[in-house]
Amino acid sequence: MTKKNLEKTTSQSSSFGSDFIAFLKNETFHFITGLLLVIFSVYLLLALLSFFSTGAADQSIVESNPELLSSIHNGVKNYAGSRGAQLASYLINDCFGISVFFLVVLGVVTGMHLMQVHTFNIRKWFVCCLFLLIWISVFLGFFFMDYYKDSFIYWGGMHGYNASIWLLSQVGAPGTVMILLAAGLCFLIYVSTKTILLIRRFFDMRHIRRREKIIARHRKLKEKERVPEKTPENDGSEDVGMTFETTALDDDVSFIVSQPKNEKEEDTPFNALSENQEYDNEDTYQSPETQPYNPTLDLENYHFPTLDLLKFYDNRELTINMDEQKANKEKITNTLRSFGIEIGTIKATVGPTVTLYEITPAQGVRISKIRNLEDDIALSLSALG
Repeated sequence: MTKKNLEKTTSQSSSFGSDFIAFLKNETFHFITGLLLVIFSVYLLLALLSFFSTGAADQSIVESNPELLSSIHNGVKNYAGSRGAQLASYLINDCFGISVFFLVVLGVVTGMHLMQVHTFNIRKWFVCCLFLLIWISVFLGFFFMDYYKDSFIYWGGMHGYNASIWLLSQVGAPGTVMILLAAGLCFLIYVSTKTILLIRRFFDMRHIRRREKIIARHRKLKEKERVPEKTPENDGSEDVGMTFETTALDDDVSFIVSQPKNEKEEDTPFNALSENQEYDNEDTYQSPETQPYNPTLDLENYHFPTLDLLKFYDNRELTINMDEQKANKEKITNTLRSFGIEIGTIKATVGPTVTLYEITPAQGVRISKIRNLEDDIALSLSALG
């Protein structure tokens, strides 16, 4: 009797457990839970936002006289009521500060996911919201530690205040800043791998050097544009290759170029400067000597692939299935005979993937007849497979 009773109890407990698990996996249960979670998150958001404007007035009631919260005329000004004021004061001042808004975000995301309104990566959202909840609390507790005494809002909450005091006692202010910076960078790398590229670019100084070179080159070009061009002075000599005559009109000025007829000077090349005057080439830009571009230097560690990567096939000869070829020959012959076309010879060329059939019609069969029936023959062969 005892064994039967034990078997009954174990079977009842196992059935109850399976029913409970099935109830938790029910879609209706998920939808109701998600809906309640979204509604509670909206209520919590209203209480937290109202705390910034009514927290100073409600602080005396929430902290000094908590018994008045259950009464009807309690004098609480929070839009979410007395329980909303108590909950907001507890979460902001006694817990994590203003970073508790990430709890609202997490509640809304989880509720929408359970309601199947939108699919979220719940694990990633949970990790991100939990990290930001703690990290921002410590950050605000460290940098706003001196404002805790004179404000009714503890920006980092008591969690951030106590954590920052402990970090200051252990590693000091520089160590605390470095820990916060390292944790923030690790979080950004977890969120997006593009952060690694940004960090590498920050520590790589080549782009700064390139920018400095571009700026220096731009300045040189501007300085050259500002320097006036040197014009040759006329010493009164008659050895001038060309003369310019200007004629002033009413509105515009035109330049007429005239060249004197001098047989001796026609053979000599034109020189803008006199023979005694030397051209100063010191201000001209001299580009650095460049070597021919070698593309192999960018890929120093590249090695050509070896022949071992190719797949080796032992059977290099094609195997011909004569039964299949005979069956295909019969199909082609019967199909063409059904259209009144006799065949003289059929030649099959077997390839790796495709077999080519060369058909020679019998004597007396017109090629035009085969061309007219080409589409019908193709459809018939494709239907036969």
